[in-house]
This record gives sequence, C-alpha cells and structure tokens, in this order.
Amino acid sequence: MRRSSRWKAVECGAMALGSGVVMHGIYGWHPRNSFYICMAQAQTFFLPQSVRHGFAMLSAPLSHPRLLRWTIMMLVGIEFLQNSMLSFSSAYVSGGVGAAPEEFSLAAAVYAGTAIMMIAMHRWLVEHLGYRLFMRCAFLFFTVGALLCATADTPNGLIFGRLVQAIGGSAFFTGARVQVNRFKGPARGVAIRFMAGGLIASASMGAWLASMLLEHASWRALFIAPLLMVAVAAVLCELTLEDRVPHARRSYPHPVGTMLLAGMILSAQYLLERNQYDFFARPLHLAVLLVLAGVGLYGFMRMEFGRPGALLPIERFTGGRFAAGISLYALCYLVLSSTGYMLPVMLQRGLGFPVLATGTLLSAAAMVGIVAALAHVSLVRAFPAQRKYLLLAFVCLAAFGFSMSAASPDVSLWHFVWPLIGYAIFGSFAQGTAALNSFAEIGEDVFSEAYQAKNMMRELVNSTGISLATLVLQSRSTTHYARLTERIDLAHLDPLTAGPFIGLATDPTQPALLQQLASLLTQQATLMACLDFFFALGCGAVVIGTIFVLQRKIV
Repeated sequence: MRRSSRWKAVECGAMALGSGVVMHGIYGWHPRNSFYICMAQAQTFFLPQSVRHGFAMLSAPLSHPRLLRWTIMMLVGIEFLQNSMLSFSSAYVSGGVGAAPEEFSLAAAVYAGTAIMMIAMHRWLVEHLGYRLFMRCAFLFFTVGALLCATADTPNGLIFGRLVQAIGGSAFFTGARVQVNRFKGPARGVAIRFMAGGLIASASMGAWLASMLLEHASWRALFIAPLLMVAVAAVLCELTLEDRVPHARRSYPHPVGTMLLAGMILSAQYLLERNQYDFFARPLHLAVLLVLAGVGLYGFMRMEFGRPGALLPIERFTGGRFAAGISLYALCYLVLSSTGYMLPVMLQRGLGFPVLATGTLLSAAAMVGIVAALAHVSLVRAFPAQRKYLLLAFVCLAAFGFSMSAASPDVSLWHFVWPLIGYAIFGSFAQGTAALNSFAEIGEDVFSEAYQAKNMMRELVNSTGISLATLVLQSRSTTHYARLTERIDLAHLDPLTAGPFIGLATDPTQPALLQQLASLLTQQATLMACLDFFFALGCGAVVIGTIFVLQRKIV
C-alpha cells in the first residue's frame, strides 16, 4: 500500500472526528447543530472504496494492538456513559418532553427489550456482515437514535428514539468483550483491564457530566455528548476490526424460537414497566404477563437446547461455575441499577442538594472503583482464592446500606463520601469475581454466545432493578406521607423548621402555606422511603453475602 493511501485513510478518519469537535466548539450544544456531528461520522461510514481498502490494509489482525485496546475501551464506554447520564437525569428528561412517569419507564423498557433481541442476534449478524460493517451500522443507528431523542418534543418521540438507539447501542458491550479474545497470553489481561477501566470510568463520569450539562446547557445535550465518543470509536473500529470473522460454528435463527424469544421479551418488559403502577390495582394482569414471559423463556430454551446452529448453544452453558458467576453478575446488576436510581432521588429530592453537587459527589466517589478494580486484578495474581474478595465486597455493601439508612435531614454531603467509596469497592470486587469465574470453563468457540447470554440477562435485570426501586419508592413514600399527614400537629411543629406553617393551626385558609407544607411532607416522605430502601439493602447484603461466601462453586 502506498504511503499516500495510508495517510488518506487516516486523514479521512481524523476529519470525521475533527469536524464534529470543531462544529460543536463553534455552534454550541443546540440539537440542530447535531447535524454536523452526524455528517462528520458519515464520512467514516461512506468513505470511497479506495480509502476503505486503505483502512482494511491498516487493520490486519492485531497489527495495532494498542489501538485495539483503546477501541475496546471506547466501545464499552459509549453505552454505559449514555445510560448512566440518563439514570441520573431521568426527572429532567421526562420533564423536557412532558412524559409521565409511566411513559418514561416505557422508554426504558423499550430500550431494554430491543437491546435483548439485538444481543441474541449478535453473532448471527456478525457472521453475515463482519465486525467492521456490523459496527458501522451500530454507530449509525446509535447516532440517529441519539439525534431523535435530542430533538424529541413528545414522549412518543423519545420512546422511538430510544428504540433506534438500542439497535446500535446493544452491539457495543458484547462486541468489545469479544475483541478482547483476539489477544493471547498476558496481553489479554491488559485488554481486560482497558475494558474494565472504560466501563467504570464512563459509568462514574456519567453523573458528573450529566450535572454539568444540565447546569450549563439542557437535557438535550445528554444525547449529544456521547456522539463525540462515537466519532472516535468509529475511526478506531475502521483501523482495528476485521472485515470477516471466521467461525467454527455457524448459527441461524429458528422462526418459532425467535417468536418465542420476542414474546418473552415483550411480556417481561411490559410486566416490569407496569409493575410499579398495577402491582396493587391489577395483580392478576401482572400474573398473566409473568406466566407468558415464563412460557416464552421455557419454549425458547427448549427449542434452542441441542439444536444445530442454535443462536445460543444453551447445553454448553450448564456448568455450575458458569451458573454461579452469572448469578453473582445478576445480583450486581440488580444492586447497581436499583441503587443508581435511588441515590439521586435521595440526595436531590429527599435532602435537597443541588444537582451539580450531587453529580460531582457521585462521580468522584465512583472513580474509586477504577483503583479498586486494578487492585483486585493485582491481588488475584498473588492470592487467587476468591471467597475473601466476595466477603470484602458484601461487607462493603452492607456498610454502605446501613450508613445510608442512618442519614438525617440535616446531614452534609461529606457524610456520604465513605459509604459511596464502599459502594464503589463492592461493584469492582463483586463484578471482578463474577468475570473471573463465569467464563472460566467456556470454550472460545462459544464464548461470544455465552457473553450474549450474560448481556441479555444484564438488560433484563437492569430493568428489574429500576422497576423494583421505583416500586419501593412509590409504595413506601405513599405510606410515610399518609402517616405524616395523620400524625402532624401544626401547633407543636419545631419553630426553626416550620415557623411559617404554625399559623395554619388557626388559619388554614392560606393556600400558599398549605402548598409549602405539602411539599415539605413530600420531601420528608421521599427521604424516609429511601432510608427504608437502603436499610433493606444492608440486610439483604448480609443474608445474600453469607450465601455466596458459603457456596462451593466460586472458591
């Protein structure tokens, strides 16, 4: 390949990134300027054939191992950054499009359901498209979906945008982990550390970046910001990924099995979305959805078990160590998703801390997770036995839950630093232990499918965690609000905190003061519901942690 062609390939990739950065710097964060970023990334998708050939020559397998490691880090970071920002800013996004709580949760359910279906088809798509073309399509769908969300003015527009975004975003995490397997020997460990660092760093930065964008721009910028990472990742993928990936085993979807999987996903996601609103009003309706989801899952697994060319060779995933590791993964995702939802609610709505201070605290404490993950990798080399790391993880989780449940209304932000550091240590050590054990007995010929199964579980459990947290918040805050309104005696309120409302005891005709009193009671009820959640989390950490420490599969 001539030097001029090589530089032309790199030049076009740089243009895709540079033009997007320059246009944002000149024109600001307004959604209409997102057109320029879309065009910048389109240069990577629609390069001339000669330049694409230049990229292909540059991307010989592992000819650029350093670039491939950065590609893995960027891929795994995109979706985690986007979803962590949305989790932190859910109230602002739903308010921006005028979405009711059930409509915003429907958008989350649609994203998760679409992602599960696309993850199930991941290997089949890669077999037919190759990783480079597959990732081009993924970047394109993610970008278009982000622009649709950023310009949405109605709940339906947001829901449709998240659906399109999920088609692309679902490919990043699984694709990044599969690329790790291109490294051999000690180099694979380095690639895994890059992947873990990208995951933790992006999830940690989400709250801080979201708070900065909400403070200085608008909620629409939450969807625009990750597109800069998409532009970088698109260039890196052109340089490092393979056109065609050899597979020892070809897969193909079975029509009936695919319909059963789709039915299971739709039933499960609709169940999780409606659970928080119909749990007490329509329990039979939810029970029917649960049965349908269970039947769909059983039918899909029965159809795929032992079938030649199955999308997921389930018979290869029946080892006890894999099951124990996946169970630990599921627990981690359940805790992280539910707690990630409750922390901003408690700090902002329950205690009244500003959004920027809340986001900075959560991100700063979460960055400890990077140090903890690196420490865990180093410790495992010297002391490979796993139980002590599980014990440390669950002790930190229990301490976090009980410390958070002991917070009072007059507490400062500094009170939460050490509990949040313990929470970050739990996430790194527990997920690191799960990663070391889940795939230890899985052959490389089915590794991609095993990781697809794990990520399908991740999407489902994340939805479950958010639904569970919302249900606890709604039910417990309603209960506490009712008890507060029953027991409140305006004549005996503390003058320091409720002086303006004491006059209501003799003059209840002042609507403004009554509204302030209702707001104060709502804030107190929200805080008490959050305290209940974290106390239950601490108790659950003690019980479940004991079970995991005593089990015999992860030793």
